[in-house]
This record gives sequence, structure tokens and C-alpha cells, in this order.
Amino acid sequence: MPDDAHIRLAAPRRGPGEEMLRRSYSYSIGQASGAAGDEDAGLIFVSYQADPTTSFIPVQQRLAKSDALAHFTLATSSALFAILPGVVGRHDWYGRSLLS
Repeated sequence: MPDDAHIRLAAPRRGPGEEMLRRSYSYSIGQASGAAGDEDAGLIFVSYQADPTTSFIPVQQRLAKSDALAHFTLATSSALFAILPGVVGRHDWYGRSLLS
């Protein structure tokens, strides 16, 4: 496998820190308007991790340096969301362990 292969660079390094759950969703909504032969299609990538600074960011930095797949892709947006801890009892509320 080449050193600049996307799968090699995107794989988390061994040991604690870079663990993340990931999933991609491909989509296609047909032909793009006014562009002969161009399809309006893409990929939505979703990942969940405890700390983006120790997992997602190091992976993205490796990909930015030498990912061979980058020549064939175009990123159009990005976002980061925090998910509050869940409810554990009847009188509990979302994010209590984090916010109280």
C-alpha cells in the first residue's frame, strides 16, 4: 500500500488518543443543472470522538500533508458539534454531569 494512500493516512495510530467512530454516506441527486455529464453527487462523512484535538485533528493533519485522494476530491463544508452527556434517571437532565 502506498505511503500516501488515504486509508493508510486516515487510519488511527495505535494506542490511546485517536479512536473515533466514523461513517460515510454517499448521495446522488442526478444531473447538475446546466452541466452536461456532471452528476450532483458526493459523500457526507460523520465521525464521533471524545476529543477532536487528539483524534480528528491529527488525522486531518496527516491527510492534508500527502493524501493521494485529495487530487480527486473537493471539500465544500465542515462543522464540529458537541453532544451533551445523556440522561441516566427520571430526574436527570441533558448535560447535567458536564454543566453542573
